Amino acid sequence: MGNISDLIEESKFKIRMYSRSELAQAYDPSIAPESAVRKLNRMLREHSGLLEELLLAGYKHGSHFFTSRQVSIIVNRIGTP
Repeated sequence: MGNISDLIEESKFKIRMYSRSELAQAYDPSIAPESAVRKLNRMLREHSGLLEELLLAGYKHGSHFFTSRQVSIIVNRIGTP
């Protein structure tokens, strides 16, 4: 299995700032945006320590956007959309 850079290159997913809805839809484009956001929120809660790591990276509960640094943390922990 390659490193995260290889996975990102293979999927063409770009690390950049994303809205919560946009990132959620990247992870599951087959469901409605509202459902995708709920699913992403659940994924963030279920991965032990992920929310804490995001908070250290400047994430605020209820934020509508993830910075590129926060997206990188999410991708490293959850995987590439």
